Amino acid sequence: MDVRGRRSQAGKEGDKNEEPRQKAYISPVKPQPIAPDPLDPLGLAYALPAELVVILHRLAKSDTTHRAFEESKTYVEAGAAERDAYAVRAMLPFWLHHAPLLLLHPSRGIRLLAIALHAITLPLLAEEAPPYVLGTWLMIAHDPDKHVASISSTSSFRILKRARGTCFRFYVVRLLIQREYGLR
Repeated sequence: MDVRGRRSQAGKEGDKNEEPRQKAYISPVKPQPIAPDPLDPLGLAYALPAELVVILHRLAKSDTTHRAFEESKTYVEAGAAERDAYAVRAMLPFWLHHAPLLLLHPSRGIRLLAIALHAITLPLLAEEAPPYVLGTWLMIAHDPDKHVASISSTSSFRILKRARGTCFRFYVVRLLIQREYGLR
């Protein structure tokens, strides 16, 4: 190259003598398969009451999430008050499928509603709650929004205190299983 940043004549001649670079096709990465919504493959749509199925379908949609949270919260509270926990317990696979995404949603209002609904359903989960939902729920206790963080931390403390260590036992069992199988 000369002073002005141009290639000299010798550089151009050297490029002509080189073999052209062989292009290789790189196939695109295949996307992960989407986890199916548990409402249809598990047959929950046929086992649950029709009103609850409509609410859960609205909860899965992005544009009706806010209204569906309010309806599902009132439905779960009414089911817990009537001691008719069958329908509420039957919807738990659906809720566990959507809870991590909804608890970490960018919208503050949806996070608040998700915390409220999760605080109602967590006593029903007690020992069989998967660790990824409990971890997400405890992680939201450190939310950037102070109001969301305070509601999450107070409800989690209340539930863990009421459970009398069942969640702690759950984590101890999981830890022992991981150590037994050499998982980290």
